[in-house]
Amino acid sequence: MIIANQNVVVLCLFEPSTLISPQVEKESAPKDLKESCRKSRFSTLKEMVIHLVTSLQAGDLCIVLAFISIYQRFVTIQQVLDLLFKRYAYFCPACEEDEQVKNAICTILNTWIEKFPEDFCQTSELTILKQVKNYLVANILCSDLLVRVHALLIQLQAAVASDSEASTEEAL
Repeated sequence: MIIANQNVVVLCLFEPSTLISPQVEKESAPKDLKESCRKSRFSTLKEMVIHLVTSLQAGDLCIVLAFISIYQRFVTIQQVLDLLFKRYAYFCPACEEDEQVKNAICTILNTWIEKFPEDFCQTSELTILKQVKNYLVANILCSDLLVRVHALLIQLQAAVASDSEASTEEAL
């Protein structure tokens, strides 16, 4: 779970088999259950976005899924992508560490598009998809994600064009 206010983001993930319902009192939770909660505090969204990449590099996809499940409660997709793409705007050629970061970013974006396509598949979100495509073209050219984003963008552009044609016909 991610709890956020204007000053601090708290990320608390439970092992899937030990999830506590909000109604359970802290005192009634088993001690090992309380200890299974990992909390991380982030004073800025930028810190949280960086943590997404580093967590994924460490093999923890749960943090990414938790974040993209509820980020809309406190920030827009545009803000998240802006921070992600600005923080990871430049890569050194043939650098193993940068390749790991690129792989993590591809996994984050691919997971996000797969699990929450509504964040990207709105005709009003063409600018978001264009931004993702531009970033991938500039930084991660050879990726299945780029092909997927390009195909999705073409589909949405076709939908916008057919909507526009339908509106024009109705006006006549």
